[in-house]
Amino acid sequence: MVINSTQDANSNMQRKKHSKFEPGDLVQDIMIGSNTHEQLGLISYTIHYNEIEGSHPDEYSCCVFIDGREKMIRAKWLKKI
Repeated sequence: MVINSTQDANSNMQRKKHSKFEPGDLVQDIMIGSNTHEQLGLISYTIHYNEIEGSHPDEYSCCVFIDGREKMIRAKWLKKI
């Protein structure tokens, strides 16, 4: 089997499209070791660190109502349910 290295390199360079979290989204904390790991919560609002073109899509945090309180969690540690 012959693999086209140019095609392989191009596919690796393309970023995976992430869905942005919106207020009201139901999410799960997927950060291992977190005291709210695998618990469900609701997004209250988001805070973006970087608005530069080409920045990583997960460079923001979400205020999540989880475990009876609000908690800031990086978007990369959340899974939309």
